[in-house]
Amino acid sequence: NIATLADAIGYDNRIGRRFLDAGLGFGGGCLSKDIRGFVTRATELGVGDSLNFLREIDDLNCRRRARIVDITRDACGSLAGARVGILGAAFKPNTDDMREAPALVVIEELVKRGAAVAAYDPVAMSEASRVLASTQGVSFCERAEHALADSDALIIVTEWKEFRTPDFDRIKSDLKNPVVFDGRNLYEPDLMKTLGIEHHAIGRGHAAKL
Repeated sequence: NIATLADAIGYDNRIGRRFLDAGLGFGGGCLSKDIRGFVTRATELGVGDSLNFLREIDDLNCRRRARIVDITRDACGSLAGARVGILGAAFKPNTDDMREAPALVVIEELVKRGAAVAAYDPVAMSEASRVLASTQGVSFCERAEHALADSDALIIVTEWKEFRTPDFDRIKSDLKNPVVFDGRNLYEPDLMKTLGIEHHAIGRGHAAKL
């Protein structure tokens, strides 16, 4: 269980617990760029092999986004003609920053595979609509419940505080199928099972499918 492991590691004060939550990878305008910059410079200096582990980190980070789309496809049978709700667009909460945001890859890949996407973010809707202006098949919602309504599945992409304590009954009733892909491990698998919601978590023992 990745949450238990993170709690244990977090007891070491030199590391801390704050940034150990599993998810769909990191985004933003700094870390990804810096990793690639280090690798490029090391290669120029003839010591690129020494930073192969950074290449692997970057590749793994990118694969997380594609993986959740694959799992969504498997659960829906096909993404062609499906409607998928997305909660969260910014790369982290409390910002409208869309640079290297995991949601961009997830949304574009869903659309590429034939799905319609209904996305909501508490702050980043304007910026998301600008960045994704050329992407067909995406609607930007004014409220979270609008992203749920008549969707075949729901993907949690950004861990906004308001997403942590939702109306689970509404999630179950508004979705065509009560299927949630919890890309930020916001919900406890046992609770979701009790509620009758199919819950796909990250690194959570037998319930982990991402």
